[in-house]
Amino acid sequence: GNILLVAEALAARRSSSCAAARRSFPMLLQATRVARARALPALPRLLAGASASTSTLPRLLSASTSSGQPLLSLARRGRSTLSMPGVGAGSVAEAVASAVAAPAAQTVDRAVGWWLLVSSGSVFCMVVVGGITRLTRSGLSMTDWRPQGKRWPRNDAEWEAEFDRWKQFPEYQRLYKGSSIPFSMEDFKGIFFWEWFHRMMGRSIGVIYGVPLAYFWARGRIPRSLAPTLGGLLLAGGSQGLVGWWMVRSGLDSKQVEAIDGGIPTVSPYRLAAHLTCAFGIFSVLLHTSLGILQPRVAEAVALPSLRPLQQRVRGLALLVGVTAISGAFVAGRQAG
Repeated sequence: GNILLVAEALAARRSSSCAAARRSFPMLLQATRVARARALPALPRLLAGASASTSTLPRLLSASTSSGQPLLSLARRGRSTLSMPGVGAGSVAEAVASAVAAPAAQTVDRAVGWWLLVSSGSVFCMVVVGGITRLTRSGLSMTDWRPQGKRWPRNDAEWEAEFDRWKQFPEYQRLYKGSSIPFSMEDFKGIFFWEWFHRMMGRSIGVIYGVPLAYFWARGRIPRSLAPTLGGLLLAGGSQGLVGWWMVRSGLDSKQVEAIDGGIPTVSPYRLAAHLTCAFGIFSVLLHTSLGILQPRVAEAVALPSLRPLQQRVRGLALLVGVTAISGAFVAGRQAG
């Protein structure tokens, strides 16, 4: 009797639940239709947000370097089907996971990278101005050199003094003295400007590089691993002024000018090549160091063997470009163009 009573009670509860479900089904269907109507207009924004979220991947990878285990296990479960020569059993996913799990390299303040990038751009402009100075034959217009620089002549008397001093050297003596080719004060001011601007630009680069270097060093924002490179750049940049004057002196020396075929006043091509090589070296190191700070590379951790042939070709091309540029100094120095 008790069993029958329990069975009847369960049947009554089941029938009441089914009835309630039948009554609530239209309301659930209506709610679903309303939600779908509201979600469809927002679908483009959702897709755009999902597309933009891919930009957060580098931050996620950087944040996971402390643990690395979730991405590492995920990469191991989802193996790539790409096959690369030299990679072997390790897939691309495992290589990326290894780079993520590897200890993070020492980071440098990005302000240091931007400062070095600006310095490299200044050196590039300096090389361009040096080329203009060479093409306009302005390099021998200033016959003395002072470490602190020389101010621009302010009156006619100072201009006459500079012009008379230049007339005592081989360029004027061999090309213009007693010649039918006129060379006026205005012509001299034109060549004097480019040499003066070239020298003062070099001193300005010393300020652009030296003052921030002292600031970052005093603030402790330069790591010890970077200190030798920055110190070497300071020494090389400071010596460029001496190398440049050493080069100009070869064009002002009467004995060296007489040894040149035809006696045409020009600087030594070897000294010119040394000056240009030093400038290219400073520019290359500044650019390489700044990009290494602003865009930290993971080549040491990833180091895919498939990229080594490309790296060798790029290095060979860079060497060929450098040799071609330096050979131009010998072509210009020997008037062979």
